[in-house]
Amino acid sequence: MYPITFPGAVEIKKPTNMTDEECFSVWAQINKDESGQVESYTMCWKPSYEDLKALNRGEGVYIQISARRLPPHAVFTIDENGKCNDADS
Repeated sequence: MYPITFPGAVEIKKPTNMTDEECFSVWAQINKDESGQVESYTMCWKPSYEDLKALNRGEGVYIQISARRLPPHAVFTIDENGKCNDADS
């Protein structure tokens, strides 16, 4: 999978001390609260042909986060109306 740009996203460059094999630059929507504090980032990743074949076989998606603690996160797709496919309602 690779990161892709989408409306409202800005490019966030990878750390200069990391190689392309270790890390990608990504495009992210920066989500802020009413006071302007950053609450979260939303990114969009596009599966490759090989990824789609693996998903169709029922294989999982692996996520590697370079951090000392696991931050809260979510992985989801959206429907044709922009709603999360995993939402309960």
